[in-house]
Amino acid sequence: MTRDQTPDQDIQVVHDSVSTPSCQSSSVMIRQSARKRNPLVNPGFVPTQADSRKALQAHVRLTSSIDVNLNGHTSSPEAAPNTSSTPTPATQEDPKSQEPATSSSFNSASLYDLEQNSDDENAQAAGRSKKSKEDRKLAPRKDGTQSVLLYFKQVEHSLNYACVWCSKIVKASSSSYYNLKVHRDGSNIKGTIRQACPNRLKAIASGSILPKTASAISQESLESKKPINNTLASYVIKGRFDNNTFNKLMVFWLIRHCLPWARFEDRTLRIAMDYVDSTTKLHSRTWAAETAHKLYLAQQRTVLEDINKSDSKISLVSDVWTTKGGHKAFLGISVCYITKDWVYQCQHLSIKYISWHHKGIYLAAPFAKVLIKNELHKKILSKTTDSGSNNFTMTKELSRLIEQHDGTFWNNNINHQRCFCHVLALILGAGLAAVKLSSAEGPTSKKPENFPTLETISEEGELFEDGVQVSEAEEEIDPDDVPASDSDSGSEGVENTEVVQNKTKGKYATSGIGLTLKKIDYVCRRICSSPAKQAEYKVWAQKLGYDGPGIIGGYGIRWNIAYESRNRAYQARKVINQLLVNETENGNGKYFNGYEFSSKEWDNIKVLNSVLKEFLYLTKRMEGDGPSCSMVLYEYSRLIDNLGQLKQASKDGILEAMFDPMIKVASKYKELALKCEPILMATMLHPAWRLLLFANKFPSHHSSAQTLLVKKFKERQSLLKPPALAPTKEASQKVDPEDEGYNFYPVNPCLDDSEDELNRYHETKFSLGIKGNVLLWWKTQAPSFPVLSSLARDYLACASSSATVERTFSAASDICTTGRSALAPRTIERCISSHLWFRNGVEAQHDFDDCLAIFSNADKNPKFNPDLVL
Repeated sequence: MTRDQTPDQDIQVVHDSVSTPSCQSSSVMIRQSARKRNPLVNPGFVPTQADSRKALQAHVRLTSSIDVNLNGHTSSPEAAPNTSSTPTPATQEDPKSQEPATSSSFNSASLYDLEQNSDDENAQAAGRSKKSKEDRKLAPRKDGTQSVLLYFKQVEHSLNYACVWCSKIVKASSSSYYNLKVHRDGSNIKGTIRQACPNRLKAIASGSILPKTASAISQESLESKKPINNTLASYVIKGRFDNNTFNKLMVFWLIRHCLPWARFEDRTLRIAMDYVDSTTKLHSRTWAAETAHKLYLAQQRTVLEDINKSDSKISLVSDVWTTKGGHKAFLGISVCYITKDWVYQCQHLSIKYISWHHKGIYLAAPFAKVLIKNELHKKILSKTTDSGSNNFTMTKELSRLIEQHDGTFWNNNINHQRCFCHVLALILGAGLAAVKLSSAEGPTSKKPENFPTLETISEEGELFEDGVQVSEAEEEIDPDDVPASDSDSGSEGVENTEVVQNKTKGKYATSGIGLTLKKIDYVCRRICSSPAKQAEYKVWAQKLGYDGPGIIGGYGIRWNIAYESRNRAYQARKVINQLLVNETENGNGKYFNGYEFSSKEWDNIKVLNSVLKEFLYLTKRMEGDGPSCSMVLYEYSRLIDNLGQLKQASKDGILEAMFDPMIKVASKYKELALKCEPILMATMLHPAWRLLLFANKFPSHHSSAQTLLVKKFKERQSLLKPPALAPTKEASQKVDPEDEGYNFYPVNPCLDDSEDELNRYHETKFSLGIKGNVLLWWKTQAPSFPVLSSLARDYLACASSSATVERTFSAASDICTTGRSALAPRTIERCISSHLWFRNGVEAQHDFDDCLAIFSNADKNPKFNPDLVL
């Protein structure tokens, strides 16, 4: 049942403080005041919910006439009656209430649409059809800029949009295009600037009308708020603290020191940060992990951009870090190149977690994926690995996968280098194995022993097992000496020689230098394995006045560790002899197996260490980052000559059996190096060698090396040669005979052809010393040798050692600790890469520009850089 009611109907005001008698359902339809209420505009005055004075009045009846138009909206305020804030008595009549009711009343037909005609609404819906929607979306904005949809291209009627100017694919939401605007214009969220599309300027150059970027707007805002100079405010105003920037700096700290994400939720750290600033708040560990992922992507982008900016070929370095007793491994990849400013760069590229079998054929797939995905497979010049058997198979399979992808051919047979430092280890391994089996005692000592002793007569050269167990997993075998049936690589072009005798592992001769090495290794390891013996060693070292380095145990095949162990033992020989005497005097000689050392044996250890010391210096010289590939043939030649001289000097000595195996292994790898094109080219492009090193030290390879240089020169010249210019009018003019004696600058000088540049390079007087800076020489001479300098930037970047990848594995050991066993493999890869890039100074741009600005200001602050002078 309905009831007619006009807008002029009296409306009863009900107050909470006064009881209201119950009314019929037909008495009042709207229980709300219809009078006009003027809001308070007085500043500082807070109005209350209800005026307490109204409670003093009971049953106040107010009437008002409100004009309602046909659309249901009230008329202008002037047409409404003015009501005073003072309550009107109920007995007082309102003058306007005496007006005829028909003057402002309407019938029900004017208030309600009884016909329910929806033609107008349908017409509006038809106007909002799909076609007209698209037109409005693509129409210019109110500020005159273009629609954001013109910057993208929709991917097959999905929510994904591909940027027209870059390869970025952005996913829009179902209700807005905010993500598209963020990619095109950037964003500024709580002070964190997200950079706009990198190719935005190309779009503007093509005629697109785009709004200002978030970065530009933020910069203009900072400029407008910049204080006037020569005022106190310009010196005391400090940048606003941004908690998000602070948290990103904390992520930098975690990555730099290989700390777990749980540090973000450490209670003590949070309390300390709150003490420093109460507005500081550390985010969750999940946020830290996500930010670290963004940091990795930003640093990776910077690394790839630097490689592409170099505009030169790259040299790859890889190695595999395996775990004992397991099939899991890490594959480390580094890249070497020379920048346009002739600066040598050796940068970490990627690390891959191999959870399956680490055979060479399985390692090539992730390696190739990294190169192909980043478009680096077309820039490969050489690849350096150690002599592990799986590296040969991996290199061969890598070449096949690259050629299968897009037809790019990379010849792995002539561009695969062996790590020079690893070859040194193999050379020394052969010599040390022969020394351990040698029973030579050297020349007779001129100094008599304290007391003649009787020793058990044993068969000459008899072998016996060492008491210390050595893991067979540490044995490293030269893959070129492994038969094809046992090798994973089956490397081609390498002549198989004798198989390494594994039965000599852990065995020594019973006399001579072999017995001496056995005893010194055993004693050092026994001292290091007992805390009691270590304490006794420190006590006697202090009594005897020895303050040198402590004892370490030599282990495995690491010859440098064995050398360091024996060298320290020789320096502390007095302390060791005292420990052995104490053991004998106590009547318990079982701990050191009753071993003793004579002065002659200590002299033999000194002689062996003097030989190993030269190899240690050579290894350190070649494993550094730099253009050392041009020194490989030079070092091979010197090494073989020095070994021959040592062999003659050690005739009938304790080390006589050491040098023949070393010369044999060194000669084999020298021949392999002479077949590697990057080594040949780098040697000829070194100003100290050119072709003279081949003419004097390797005459049989002189002609082939010269042919290779000419071939590479012509190939590069065809790529760099500018188009021939037509002769100018001045060039065709003849010289006046009267001016012939005064024409010091000919008008038409002859341009140098390819043979002239090569001849000038071989005959130039601007030579360089062996230890000179080869990159600085080429930087100054590049204008005179444009083609050769281009080749030099490519071939001098080739790495002679794989030692740079060892740093990757060292960082992996810091991150893969027992407390972080729950890390996912991909998270491990990202953490290791970011850690190494931090150490190499790689900047994370775009989302981390605010952090870079803070680090840049810190470099200029003496508080963080003590070298700065105020």
